[in-house]
Amino acid sequence: NNGSLIKTIGDAVMASFDDPVDAMRCAVKMQDRVDSESELVLKIGLHYGRVMAVTLNDRLDYFGATVNRAARLEGQSKGGDIVCSRVVYEDPAVDRLLKTEGFKLSYETLQVKGVEEAMSVLRVQVVGDP
Repeated sequence: NNGSLIKTIGDAVMASFDDPVDAMRCAVKMQDRVDSESELVLKIGLHYGRVMAVTLNDRLDYFGATVNRAARLEGQSKGGDIVCSRVVYEDPAVDRLLKTEGFKLSYETLQVKGVEEAMSVLRVQVVGDP
């Protein structure tokens, strides 16, 4: 889906995409595959924006508010869903994809740690019950 694996931390994964719709397509495919092949619960958070890129020990890594917000959104996931920020769900290609697929969509306002203002998010229920 045109993404790159940046790193793993325990059982968490950070991936990067140039286009929000590629990230959403990948997230949907991951939810579907995990649901059909295992009993694991997958939690996903998506945010889009500028990051600070650095190379440490010959490996690319990303830091900054965008990374932190994506991690906070993942923490709001209940499993089987994708929690994404407004900048992701307002992307025209993401909007078309979500409306075409017919997922249950729930718009919410969440206060997350480290972010002063409440975030407008969309919870996309891919598998299971919310």
